[in-house]
Parts: sequence; C-alpha cells; structure tokens
Amino acid sequence: MREDFPTVSFSTLYSNLITLKELGLVELFSIEGETRVELNTEPHINLINGDSIVDIDDPEIIEALKKRLGKEVKLVNVLVKE
Repeated sequence: MREDFPTVSFSTLYSNLITLKELGLVELFSIEGETRVELNTEPHINLINGDSIVDIDDPEIIEALKKRLGKEVKLVNVLVKE
C-alpha cells in the first residue's frame, strides 16, 4: 500500500476497511495482535500456520458448529502451533 500510495494515512485506510466490512465486502479478524483482512466473506475455516493462511470450505463442519452454538457462523480460525 505504501509503495502505491505513500501519503495515505492509517486513519483513511482504517475507515475505508470499516466501511467495506459494514457493506459485507470484507471481514476483519485478529491473530496474535495483527488485524487481518479476509476477502472471502462466505462461511469457511481459516487454517493458520505461521504466516500461511489457507481457506478450507467444509459446509459440514460449519453446519455442525451452527447447530452446536445456535448461531450463524461466518469465520472459524484454527491456529496451528508447532
């Protein structure tokens, strides 16, 4: 971002991300103190291993979680520690 728009402020970037979230175009989540932007807004699982995040589309797991929690499930983060 800084390479293409060196003068953009953090507050401008953040307010635009919040607007995109409110419009349902992105999801935001935090891992180990870092805020991440999720472009896949369909219910899915993030398998997180170090700097690698892999999307896993498993409707059966999502549905099982919905039934167990009694709530909608948008995003499940699974953090792998070695």
